Amino acid sequence: MKLKHLTFSAMMAASSAVLMFLSTAIPFFELTLSAAAGLCPLAAMLYGKSRRAGLLTWACASVLGLVLFAGRQAPVLYLCIFGLYPTLKSLCETQRHRKLSFLLKLLSANAGFWASVLLFYLIFPAILESYNGVLLPMAVTFNVFFLLYDFFLTRVAMRLAVMISRMKQ
Repeated sequence: MKLKHLTFSAMMAASSAVLMFLSTAIPFFELTLSAAAGLCPLAAMLYGKSRRAGLLTWACASVLGLVLFAGRQAPVLYLCIFGLYPTLKSLCETQRHRKLSFLLKLLSANAGFWASVLLFYLIFPAILESYNGVLLPMAVTFNVFFLLYDFFLTRVAMRLAVMISRMKQ
């Protein structure tokens, strides 16, 4: 990995941490800013033209978020769903069969959802006890919003790729 790609990945990890901080400062936008922080590994992956750059950004930002904002929901959402999904999405979309690609993306998103539920249970056990009967409807709702998120992430990735190619010139 070139030094400029490593530097850009580090800047994107710091940007993700700033967005997670903002989500703790403005709790109303916690989910939105966590999803926005997920665009930083996507930008690093597009700039470095490798999934490794996206994974590096995700790992650094996840550790930063968990250490700096312990006990908050945003780092867990970033770690399990929003930070990792753009890289997994690019990996799943290398499949030739669109149905298999879609199924892999859906499985990876649901695995992230249930991993976040498990982490929330370990970190915030009192909160999840009150959600006992609502986990299945939450999972169904998550899948609906995931479809929208995947659709818009594709559009944002295309625009981001254009912006990064102009930036490199």
